[in-house]
Amino acid sequence: MRKGIKKYSPGIGKKSKNKNKGSLQAACEKTRRVSLCSFRAVLTVEAAFVVPLFLLAICTLLGMIDLYRVQALVRTSLHQSAQELGMYASVESGDSGVSTPVGVLSTGICIAYTKSHLPELGDYVSVNLIGSRYENHEIQLKATITYQLPFSILPVSKIKVGNGSVVHAWTGYDSGDTGKTDGGDGDEMVYVSDYESVYHTSVHCTHLDLSIHQGTKEQVERQRNEYGKKYHACERCGGDSHLVYYTEKGDRYHSEASCSGLKRTVRLVEKSQIQAHTQCERCRGTGK
Repeated sequence: MRKGIKKYSPGIGKKSKNKNKGSLQAACEKTRRVSLCSFRAVLTVEAAFVVPLFLLAICTLLGMIDLYRVQALVRTSLHQSAQELGMYASVESGDSGVSTPVGVLSTGICIAYTKSHLPELGDYVSVNLIGSRYENHEIQLKATITYQLPFSILPVSKIKVGNGSVVHAWTGYDSGDTGKTDGGDGDEMVYVSDYESVYHTSVHCTHLDLSIHQGTKEQVERQRNEYGKKYHACERCGGDSHLVYYTEKGDRYHSEASCSGLKRTVRLVEKSQIQAHTQCERCRGTGK
């Protein structure tokens, strides 16, 4: 072999290539681990912001739904109280022998009556009736609802919303304005309800003011009402359930508390408009 010429060995190049390849794989693995750790760190930071915001949005949405429910309950209560107070307004202080649950109407009476008929709304809801009044034969009920979210991640200020109902009180009419004479049948106002062919001269007639009780079907069938009559199944709801509903003065039992036979939608009309109706026996018996 000549001097100066190095002998080529194939193993040396192979080892060098393997060494470079191993270093490259290690670098890639290290880079992959660093990227994965960075990705996890990014997810953790995003979750720390997104999850509370998501929970806050859910709590706010549930609170708004509950606030709408509270508004609906208060609005219904105001409307019902205004209608009842409007009917009681027909009784003046000079009327003898006639009484109502509230006496003579005034602003204070209207507020107290309305407040006592508000539903239970919870400790996080308050209703203020200041602003309600009774003047010029008009009942104006105004309610300010203060609502505090029952659950919230962040402190949220109380929400205030308003509701109201206005009803003109029934205080009669001037016969001189209508051309009618006092004492005629057309001047007399009577009460009628749906699904009945009789009229009532007293709003306190037991046909209109029902006291509903519950009992078993077998028990009610053996009972007698206040007039000594037996109870029979209602023609509308059937009365074929184990638990039934009945009234002390009625002669039907019902399988559903929502049956129209247990409800009365009362309207005040002129007697001349319902000539086909006859007077209620109970009203005739009391002389009212």
